[in-house]
Amino acid sequence: MSDTLLILLPPLGAQTRPGNTQNLVVHVALLDENGHLNGAVEQKTLAETGRQYDQAEPGERECVVLLAGEDVLLNSVALPGQKQRQLRQALPFLVEEFVADDPEDIHVVLGPLQDDGTHAVAIVRRDLLRFWLEALAKEDIYPEKVLPEHLLIPLDPATVGSLVVDEGRCFLRTAEYAAMALERDTLRESLRICMPAATDRHKDRKRLALWTRGDGEDGSLIMELGQAIAPTQIRQVPLQQGHLHLVAESYARLAGPALELNLLQDEFESDRRRNATRSLLTKVAGLVLLAFFTQVAFDVGRTVYLRTQADAWDQEARDIYRELFPKDRRLVNLRAQMEGHLARLRESGSANDFLALLGTAGKYSRSFRTNEFVLQRVNFSEQNQQLLLDLHTGSLQMLDRYKQALAQDGLRVDIASAVTEDNIVKARLRIGRVNL
Repeated sequence: MSDTLLILLPPLGAQTRPGNTQNLVVHVALLDENGHLNGAVEQKTLAETGRQYDQAEPGERECVVLLAGEDVLLNSVALPGQKQRQLRQALPFLVEEFVADDPEDIHVVLGPLQDDGTHAVAIVRRDLLRFWLEALAKEDIYPEKVLPEHLLIPLDPATVGSLVVDEGRCFLRTAEYAAMALERDTLRESLRICMPAATDRHKDRKRLALWTRGDGEDGSLIMELGQAIAPTQIRQVPLQQGHLHLVAESYARLAGPALELNLLQDEFESDRRRNATRSLLTKVAGLVLLAFFTQVAFDVGRTVYLRTQADAWDQEARDIYRELFPKDRRLVNLRAQMEGHLARLRESGSANDFLALLGTAGKYSRSFRTNEFVLQRVNFSEQNQQLLLDLHTGSLQMLDRYKQALAQDGLRVDIASAVTEDNIVKARLRIGRVNL
């Protein structure tokens, strides 16, 4: 299992989006492979967070982003009987009454069917979600999930809900998919409006859990809120290290409902898959692989067929080069320019062995069709002189066939992991020299 880097974003709402994002301050928590909080929740800039995210080997650290509760609206909606595709297109208009924004400006995620026949939904502004994903991508941070922060507030089955009041921020969670951010100045009035629905849903529960830090304001706060929600009673729960620490500790236990409302869906899911390939190691490995095949094509390109293939690879290399290095507007000598970007790699003593291993691995990968053999990530361990490949294949037989081909070429191949998900085999291989 991998550990988890949890990034808790600050609320932005309708604020002006800053142009310089690397100094934006977020809260970061590191969870071990069992979901336990490893150390304290820390404040870091996005640039510092990017460096921390890059410390783990590929595939060994999951990145999860929590969007501030103030920036995500949770609600429920009754759906008409329509086809799934038509339904998704209509979602922004079905929730139009809940938001002040234009339906074209909001991103709506459909959750599961609830007991009352409605579906949970999460609503966020498209420009806000896009802003955060682009700001994270600038630091080579590509989250696997973006979840609503307030769905990770613990719920006690014996209470009607949980209210968290911490440093001016207030969150109320009353059901598995029901949570909201409230204003501190109007908290009493908001509870007077919100609590009747919660108490009707849980008629056998008479208490509301109030999470606070236990400062001098608690007595007056309990009295104030108690009057607003009477006859429901308030049970005070100590919030020893702040609500961000509480949310981080709760992630492993409570992520189930939140995962149903993962905001990386539809167009943002496509962005995530595309951006996940753009970490630094993938950029370098992709360029080396393309340079290798392009050079091979030029060396043997004396026949019409090979010249055609060389032209196709050259164009593909140019397209990917422009995507990865948009600042290089002029492509005079593609190979020379790519080698310039790999200068740091060539300065190390392991460059030749890395390129040789990668070339051999790439040669045998071409015996598979593109859709049944997908290279996800490449890394090279200078200490062990090993090439690490994360790849997806169509079956375990294909994986074994690839391993045997490399072994017959004189390489040592170890399968570090291989799991099957949705008819796709996700594997990690360690490839090195036999005499190592």
